Amino acid sequence: MDWSKIAERLSLENDYARVPIAVRRCLESESPLFVALSSGADSVFATLWTFAALARRGRTSDMVALHFNHGLRGAESDRDESFAAELASGLGIRFICDRASWSDTAHAVREADARAARLAFFRRAASELGQERAWVVTGHHSDDALETILMRLSRGSGIQGLCAPRPVSEPDGCIQFLRPLLDFSREEIRAALRSAGGDWREDSSNEGGRNYRSRLRDTVLPAWNSACDRSSVLAGIKRSRALLEEDWQALETLSDAAWSEAWDADAKSLSVQALLRFPQGVRRRLLHRLVAASEEMAAELPAPIADGALQAIEARIEESWSVSPRTRLSVTGEFVGIFAAAGRSASSWQGFRLPHGCRAYLPDGAALSSELVEVSRDLFLRLKTGKNNDDLGATIEWTAQQSGAIEVRRRLPGDAFKPHGKSSPRKLKSLFIKRKIPLEERDRLPICALETGEIVWAPGLPPGADRVVTAESCVALRLTYAR
Repeated sequence: MDWSKIAERLSLENDYARVPIAVRRCLESESPLFVALSSGADSVFATLWTFAALARRGRTSDMVALHFNHGLRGAESDRDESFAAELASGLGIRFICDRASWSDTAHAVREADARAARLAFFRRAASELGQERAWVVTGHHSDDALETILMRLSRGSGIQGLCAPRPVSEPDGCIQFLRPLLDFSREEIRAALRSAGGDWREDSSNEGGRNYRSRLRDTVLPAWNSACDRSSVLAGIKRSRALLEEDWQALETLSDAAWSEAWDADAKSLSVQALLRFPQGVRRRLLHRLVAASEEMAAELPAPIADGALQAIEARIEESWSVSPRTRLSVTGEFVGIFAAAGRSASSWQGFRLPHGCRAYLPDGAALSSELVEVSRDLFLRLKTGKNNDDLGATIEWTAQQSGAIEVRRRLPGDAFKPHGKSSPRKLKSLFIKRKIPLEERDRLPICALETGEIVWAPGLPPGADRVVTAESCVALRLTYAR
């Protein structure tokens, strides 16, 4: 297959002016240019399109194809890698690939884990070429944007999340994503590839409703298009995404000015008095910037903590939240800042509520996180077959009637718990002894309970017998413990 000829035909048949201006500027000026080549139709089109654009300027030597083998589909993943290597060879461009190494089974790998591994590979690839920043072209298109908006609406995203994917975005200080195909639909891309004589590989994990995105694609979007009073919902969503991005950029500009006014360099904190002069949407952005600017922080500010902090600012009350093993986000009558956590004995901490989507740091440096997850067939089968490490986490059934937080406390004398596999409650002390958990560890372990007091899990033990995920479960709470 003559990939160079196919790239030339694609460039002649498709208008380059449809590429967003911000992306065109980067394509025409940045070097090297990486392209994420998964072997799917979208990434193949993006690779060929980028090659043709650079060929017109005699710059194809600036192009590097990146392929990350997640290793989640066995031989199928390996064939994707071979296809990507052959395509890159056919174009005469450099090809860099790597393979994931998971400590658990493939079914246990979450989408967020796979994305983090892929981003880490992109950073390594840039480093190999002596680059501090990687400009990475991806094949995201207008259907992706439509599906992403629906997914993020259901998860409570704000304007920044709803205007993704953007033509140019920077998820961290090293990766800059370029998305030239946001004006193209999925079918348009496939039709153009067929017309030019190109080929691609299909990812079987996107079929049969195995994940949230594919279920939206297979069921929700056809129904929505059928009910729509226009020929397609896609055109309207494309415009909405663009307008949301305009609003987001305007708010970012306003937030820049607000930060300059609210930041107190002497106190290394934000002034509450200054924050109250701005709308809540701006205050929320400044809280996220505060956390992002902290050298002690390695993650974003969870939404429930941001909500609590905004309420405390509005009410002018003092409150604080654990945001890392050594730091807390604190709201006082005058300032909002990231401060060192007060030293406490590992065996004398007080109980607290852990909202969904948050992580708490315990005095001994351990972390406990909580998140609601959809119960997929793969998740159910993994739990049913015992492929869960009880020392590190538990997944329990959760219903809409239950609260938005889990109670976390130290163990108390007489605590009893009925773990999965037992017909009646047992003393927590006896269960710890049977599991050979050292005495000095038992008072450090977090006990997770419902508001009713019912214990649902403790690290080292299976989840509660009455909270086991079943085939009929829709939503579960995943608790993760890390030392």
